[in-house]
Amino acid sequence: MKLGVVIWAAATSLGLTIAFIPMLFTFKPSFDGMLIGGQPLIDGQVVVRKSDLEGQGGNVGWGLVERDIEICSDWILTVSEQRPKIDSYLERQTKVDPFGKVLWPGAISGCRVVRSMNLEEGTRVCVVGCGVGLEVLALLSLGLEPIGVDYNAELFELPMYDGVETKCMDLTSEENLPASEAFMACDCLYSEATASALAIRFGKLIHEGKRVIVTDSQRFHSKLFLEVLNTQLEKFGLDGCLKWREIELKGVSTRGVTDGEVRVSDVVVNLLTA
Repeated sequence: MKLGVVIWAAATSLGLTIAFIPMLFTFKPSFDGMLIGGQPLIDGQVVVRKSDLEGQGGNVGWGLVERDIEICSDWILTVSEQRPKIDSYLERQTKVDPFGKVLWPGAISGCRVVRSMNLEEGTRVCVVGCGVGLEVLALLSLGLEPIGVDYNAELFELPMYDGVETKCMDLTSEENLPASEAFMACDCLYSEATASALAIRFGKLIHEGKRVIVTDSQRFHSKLFLEVLNTQLEKFGLDGCLKWREIELKGVSTRGVTDGEVRVSDVVVNLLTA
């Protein structure tokens, strides 16, 4: 089965403009090919603006990036049946990445949160599990310096188009995340191993005084992540009392897999900041 990721972009050679910032956080994008409550949805498109590296003299141009992604045909059945099967599925299909190739609601929520943090211009922000790159675009629009991290190098096509630094790494490895002042991980808790590894890493980062943002709309391993994170904080002598806060993402537009009917619904996303 192919999942298309289409991103339309109105761009200038100077990158994302200030005038575009409100649009990025207020529009109601169409999310297809996404999982809502474990139910798969088909592909669609979202409107964003991106820099035009080939632009000259500040000329405005339009660009289109379209990618067809191969996804194992039994993935939908696996996810729809029950959550525990995700871990075993990934263990068997190590080369399959159905998560990073769709736009998740946690990414939208994370973008809105980082906007409200009023980080100083030029702050270096590491986007863990950067996926299709919406967080990267949001950070650029705010004058921040993003670096995209993911274990699937195929996903770097869009961030690299914007001249953004990227790093391919596995969160469960011993390799360090790129040095940054703040860290984002939006809808990355899709397996036990990843959730635990991210919690351990972020616990250390909080101890070091770094800012962190974590979102989770699927809740496969929200509880595990929080338990490991608070345990890690206690090891550093900090209060292990962090909790999820629920925020509602209104007007998410989706289309049914079988009937193609467009539905608009509200999605509740878990949010943690420190």
